[in-house]
Amino acid sequence: PGTDDGAWPSHVHPDDLARVNDYVASLLASNESAYRIEFRLRHRAGHEVPVLARGLV
Repeated sequence: PGTDDGAWPSHVHPDDLARVNDYVASLLASNESAYRIEFRLRHRAGHEVPVLARGLV
């Protein structure tokens, strides 16, 4: 099966979700082309996975 790119926010740790959403919104509203953010994802087994997301828009 394929993936649902819109589903990833549901896996972001609840303590990080507002910060990630705010960061993405400000990035999309800006002229910045590069991004870098650290957050945690919740693994299906229940533990946290640290993530460093970097890229270009």
